[in-house]
Amino acid sequence: MARKTFASTVLRYNDVPIEIVSELLGHSSIQITQEYYGKVVQKRVSQEIFRLMRENN
Repeated sequence: MARKTFASTVLRYNDVPIEIVSELLGHSSIQITQEYYGKVVQKRVSQEIFRLMRENN
């Protein structure tokens, strides 16, 4: 659980590139990291889109 929290909260929400997250977690490929944490990235994308929409209205 701590590993997932570290990867999703600390790294992704602070704009750490997925390649760095993959390396820090010791995954053998970025695809593994994307498989496990892709939903976190998608959530962040959605949040940023909504933020931009609010700023432009």
